[in-house]
Amino acid sequence: MRNDNEARFEREWREWLNRPVRRSPEAAGAQVSELVRTRLRRGRPVWASFATAAAAVAVLAGTVIFFPRRIPTDVPSGISRPGAVSEPAQPGEVLIWLDEDTPLYMHFLPPAIEGGSKS
Repeated sequence: MRNDNEARFEREWREWLNRPVRRSPEAAGAQVSELVRTRLRRGRPVWASFATAAAAVAVLAGTVIFFPRRIPTDVPSGISRPGAVSEPAQPGEVLIWLDEDTPLYMHFLPPAIEGGSKS
């Protein structure tokens, strides 16, 4: 069962679609072209937009050049920075600091092979 609002909407939509056009496509295109020309004449000049974009790029570049991100390098030897991989303590062992207080030790040793080499 259909809603009365849906039926009314469909009926009015069909009436709107079947109404005659008010102006020809050529006249409508000419009107749109004239509106665009009028709005462009009233707006700010194109060079102002380019100048604004160039100024924004210059400020960004200046910030990156004159204020680079400083990375502390005063880490004592033998201790890796959090997130960095340190040298193996023993063969097959790697230490990774997850954060300042959490070391992660990983061991990469093959299982012991009994009775010679396996192929």
